[in-house]
Amino acid sequence: MLDADTKRLIDRARNTLVGKIPDPKSQIEQIAIAIIYKFMPDLGAQAAQSPNQKLLLNNGRPRDRWTELTQSHLDNAQKLEFYSHGLKKMSETAGIPAAIRKILRNAQTSCEDPGTLARFLRAIDEFQYEHLDDLADTLEYLFAQLGSQSTGGQFCTPIHIREFIVSIVDPRGSETILDPACGTAGFLVSARNHLVRASHVFCKGEISSLERDDATGQIRGYDISPDMVRLSTANLFIHGLNDPQIFEHDVLGSDEHWDSSFDVIFANPPFMSPRGGMTHHAKFPIASRRSELLFLQYIATHLTANGRAGIIVPEGILFKNRGVYKKVRRMLLENGLVAVVSLPAGCFNPYSEVKTSILFIDKGLGGSSETIGFFRADNDGFGLGKLRTRIAKNDLPQIQTEINRYFSALRHNRSVNTIRLEHGQVVPKSEIETDGDIFLPHLNRHKLHHHPTNYPGVALGDLVEFLDYNRRPIRRADRMAGPYPYYGASGIVDHIDRYLFDEPLVLVGEDGAKWGPGERTAYRVTGKFWVNNHAHILRPRRDQILDRYLEEVLNEADLTPFVAGVTVLKLNQERFKTLRIPLPPIEQQRKIVTKIEEHRKAIEQARGAIIRLEHKIRKIRIRAWNS
Repeated sequence: MLDADTKRLIDRARNTLVGKIPDPKSQIEQIAIAIIYKFMPDLGAQAAQSPNQKLLLNNGRPRDRWTELTQSHLDNAQKLEFYSHGLKKMSETAGIPAAIRKILRNAQTSCEDPGTLARFLRAIDEFQYEHLDDLADTLEYLFAQLGSQSTGGQFCTPIHIREFIVSIVDPRGSETILDPACGTAGFLVSARNHLVRASHVFCKGEISSLERDDATGQIRGYDISPDMVRLSTANLFIHGLNDPQIFEHDVLGSDEHWDSSFDVIFANPPFMSPRGGMTHHAKFPIASRRSELLFLQYIATHLTANGRAGIIVPEGILFKNRGVYKKVRRMLLENGLVAVVSLPAGCFNPYSEVKTSILFIDKGLGGSSETIGFFRADNDGFGLGKLRTRIAKNDLPQIQTEINRYFSALRHNRSVNTIRLEHGQVVPKSEIETDGDIFLPHLNRHKLHHHPTNYPGVALGDLVEFLDYNRRPIRRADRMAGPYPYYGASGIVDHIDRYLFDEPLVLVGEDGAKWGPGERTAYRVTGKFWVNNHAHILRPRRDQILDRYLEEVLNEADLTPFVAGVTVLKLNQERFKTLRIPLPPIEQQRKIVTKIEEHRKAIEQARGAIIRLEHKIRKIRIRAWNS
């Protein structure tokens, strides 16, 4: 765990560079290069030692070039020249470990201002460490800062999410591991640590062959960015991998390594595609311009016969209704998809509010399984606001236990129907294929997080007609005052001089609303009115369901599993249609809403009585003052 003083030093080094190097990735690259330059003698010695030697002394090893660089007799211009020459020299020196030479190849200072560089080097000079883990934690902290400035849907994966995924996939022995969009190599670091921990347990604490051999060739990463290749190589090297196999390679645009396959693949691929879509080579089985769909195909087709994968995806992949999405979902089903975990919407704060899921593929288990496990995490151990402070609630450990039980039942041909699951449900593949979708609302179909009911559940899409195609927004400047209500997500926004509808309907907030149980996102409207594009418009099939009953049950339902979006969260219509509504006979519906209205009248009467009593209390106080 990085201490507060070290964080302040790193932040100070970044702040020193901001004026001359505004790009966050370049700032972080400069800090990583400077740290490796300073501690190169330690790191070089570490690469030559037994890998279980964790203590690295800051003293007692020659650090002549760094010491000379920071001597006061050099003026700032000389320091700039000395540092630039040193970077070039170190990348060419044969006696320096190959990984360090690779990291420093073509490295140069992006800061040409001597005074700024001198202040930056002073900040780096203050940084010290006692154990290799401290240096590794420093890089983790640095790389976590990249996400807040990321573009193109590339976000750093939080460590606890990586560890959760890696523990479930459980890479072992000499299995080959790939991250095809490795970024700063976070997944590969977690996989490496998992392998080392497992080997220690197996070898009862003695130095394992994995540590001695350094797992060279076992772990591989690709990234399209040469800067990311440099950073990920540094990250793996400092985490103990002496010769990281990280390559600049575009898996979507180049088929150079298409015939390679791997036992385990981890990925948090870019979520967004550039304007106009991705260009890709011809070997993908399903044509698409969406990067996330291409990455899923790449992963599914590059696993070995019993390969396994853990992939973070935007949740829209699981329910979007366009043909290419359905084809990719079918491909996943046919290639060993065994479990889906829906993560809380704030998991990637402060980087993004994107709603994500984790897909687990196991070709060995999935090929013979007739089911898929769906799980939902409402909390991941951190608050879901921008600060992501640590909290007590964390569903991930229990979900990991439940997934392991599910996998164990599949592995040993035991019934999955007897597994006790608090956060998930096992769904037959036949139901998924019949529906044509795989996504979290399957949990709602199986009554997870719903109140028990004796009434049959009917999909909302079978009970109402959506009239969203008729709604139209009007800019404030174009609205003319009038008698007709202009409705938005949560009620009346304005009154205007025209109307779109003249019938009773039910509106439900699409965006900018609240969707939790009891938060009353649904409301009935009648008469002449206009609806903008922030509310879903529902026309109930009144031979099956009453408007009033529909309003009440929607306002008691938890609609958050049906919410999706990358930049703006929205109640997705296709998903919303699958909500199972408890449907008693019409007469019973009337009795239910009549009883609710009776209680509401009683509440209003009680509120009136409270107001009258408070008014009497105030009168008594006033009389006391007057007397």
